[in-house]
Amino acid sequence: MRIKTSELEGAALDFCVAKSLGKDVENRLLYVPSINWLFCGQYIKRFRIALIPKEGGLWGASVLGEDCNPLAISFGDTPLVAICRVVITYMLGDEVDVPEEVARYEGYVR
Repeated sequence: MRIKTSELEGAALDFCVAKSLGKDVENRLLYVPSINWLFCGQYIKRFRIALIPKEGGLWGASVLGEDCNPLAISFGDTPLVAICRVVITYMLGDEVDVPEEVARYEGYVR
């Protein structure tokens, strides 16, 4: 099923980060970049991500090009969610295909 990257969260968000990086994550319960700096923190350097706190508790994340202009921008309730979404946006675009079983697990499908 097709989901906007800006709406991804939880297992669907983690799944799409893995997909965007070409990772084959057998046990999705162990790969959780959306809540774990050990996984997600490395993407700041790898993708040249700038994090910006926004009003209302939101966080912005931008992938910066060599000239420091943003190549992709995303937002999230936490820095980790913002980082995950910007990696997906940069690698896969504004909408992604998520397997129905992952989407169902997250509550996108009822």
